[in-house]
Amino acid sequence: MSYFPYEHYREGQAELIEFIRSSLLNRHDLIIEAMSGFGKTVSVLSASLDIAEKLNLSVLYLCRTKREIDRVIEEAKKIQARRYFTFSFIISKSDLCFLYSNQKIDPYSISALCRYAVLNNFCSYWNNCNFLEPDSITKLFAEINNLSSYISQARNFHVCPYEITKRSLFSSKLIILTYNNLFQDVFSATSESLIQDPSRTIIILDEAHNLYDIISELHSFEIAEKDIENSISEAFRLGLIDLAKKMEQLLPFYNKICFLVDKISAHDRRLIKDEFRNFSLNEISILQNLLSKYIRMTTVSPFSKTPYVIKNFIKI
Repeated sequence: MSYFPYEHYREGQAELIEFIRSSLLNRHDLIIEAMSGFGKTVSVLSASLDIAEKLNLSVLYLCRTKREIDRVIEEAKKIQARRYFTFSFIISKSDLCFLYSNQKIDPYSISALCRYAVLNNFCSYWNNCNFLEPDSITKLFAEINNLSSYISQARNFHVCPYEITKRSLFSSKLIILTYNNLFQDVFSATSESLIQDPSRTIIILDEAHNLYDIISELHSFEIAEKDIENSISEAFRLGLIDLAKKMEQLLPFYNKICFLVDKISAHDRRLIKDEFRNFSLNEISILQNLLSKYIRMTTVSPFSKTPYVIKNFIKI
């Protein structure tokens, strides 16, 4: 096995690698369960990279958390030392932004602030990415052992670590990222292009038994009456009167939803059906259009150099 980086196999490891290779060659899905310390990560990587080379495929490795990315990077570096291949990784912009990540701003606001800084030529880290030679990018990745060392290297080069990883994704045989990166809307443009041809991609789901809960958590959130009230106040403060008035109409709808949820818990399905039959979604549609119109805007506060982000609208 040319991609296996160790001198000896653990018990059962060689058989597992061969089984993975056979499954991939036959385009079969595969679920692997093994004890901690068995060496699942290196086994899956070794087999997948071997088949990816033979069939000209790419490998997308999804981890549950950022911490677990370090473990995959560690194994990938050992494999790379034995047989060279290109790999890269990406985590959220909010974790990699040198300008705003230390200001305790939510990820969606950081994304908006990033666009503002780039468009207005405020971010020297992003600007320097355009002057970085391909050899320098290769060197940057060659000298890292984990996420922390990568961020340190990017700071030494004075370049944006998010932009560099994003640019390196499409020339990499192996891409490592978290479930959040793939499924959150803020990353959809990048993640969709990574697997635009699923038939040419080997997708590895680490700790797949957590997948249902992870997706449910990413696409669910709590919204309180106070969130709506804050958004209304924010709209008035920004002079978005039409939006503020439409969001005021959201409060009765919110209260009705709360009422219906209580009835769901009481299993009164008929009342729920009757309530929704009498409710028009026209006003909600108008509100949605207004929110879509304003959701991407960033307003500069006259009292601060930091742009003001309409983060309450995003949640609504």
